[in-house]
Amino acid sequence: MSSRREEKLALLRRACREAPHAEMMLRDGPRVTTSISLVCAEPDGLLVRIQPAVADAYAEAGRWVRIEFDLSGNRYCLAARTIAPIGLDDATGRYRGLHLSLPLRIDQRTARRRLRLRFAGGGSLQADFTSIPDPQKSFRGRVRDISSAGLGVIAAAEDCARIRRDEPYWVSIDLPAQGAIDFAARCVHQRTTPGGESIQGWTFQAGDEPGFIDRILARLSRVAAETEEVLH
Repeated sequence: MSSRREEKLALLRRACREAPHAEMMLRDGPRVTTSISLVCAEPDGLLVRIQPAVADAYAEAGRWVRIEFDLSGNRYCLAARTIAPIGLDDATGRYRGLHLSLPLRIDQRTARRRLRLRFAGGGSLQADFTSIPDPQKSFRGRVRDISSAGLGVIAAAEDCARIRRDEPYWVSIDLPAQGAIDFAARCVHQRTTPGGESIQGWTFQAGDEPGFIDRILARLSRVAAETEEVLH
C-alpha cells in the first residue's frame, strides 16, 4: 500500500473514532445535505451509517457523493463513489449502512467558524424572512445557529410550506440594543418534524462585498457574548 493511501486511511480511521458525525450529499443530484456517521475505513472502502429515510437515494452503485467532516479544528472534504447499501447491527439494533469507495483525495480546509447561540432566560434571536421574487411569501423563524456558511432556523411548518429550495429571501434579524441586521439568503435544505416544526438550513447570498459575512458574525458574536454564551 502506498504511503499516501496509508495516510488517507489513517485520517479516515481517526475521523471514525474521534469525529464520526459528517455531512453527505449527491454530487449529481438535488443539493440536499444528509447527516451521516463514519463507521469504519478499510482498504476496500469507507462504511457510513445513513438515515433510513434517505437511504434509497444513495442505493444506486457508482454515484458520486461529497462528504465533509470536522477534525481537530480543520474541515475535510472528500468525494467517493457509492458501491452498495448494506444492513448492519450494533448495540442499538439494525441500521442502514452504505459502502463507499476510498476517496482519491481528501482536501483540508479551515473549519467553518460556527457560533451556537445560547441566550439567557431561554430566549432566542428571531428572524423575519421575505421572498425576494414574491414578497407576499414571508414567515418568522428562530435562529438556532450560525456559521460562515449560513444559518440554521426553526419555524412553524405551516408557515413554510411554500419555500422553494434556492429561492432568495431577504432576512432581517432584530439584534438587542443594536438594531436590525439585514441580508439575503437562500434555503438549501428543509425537513419537517413530527411536532410540526420546519428545520431549515440557509446559506448567505453575500455578493461581491468583501468582509460581508465576517461583519455579520462579529455582530452576532457580540450579541451572544452580552447575553449568555458563544460556543465555537
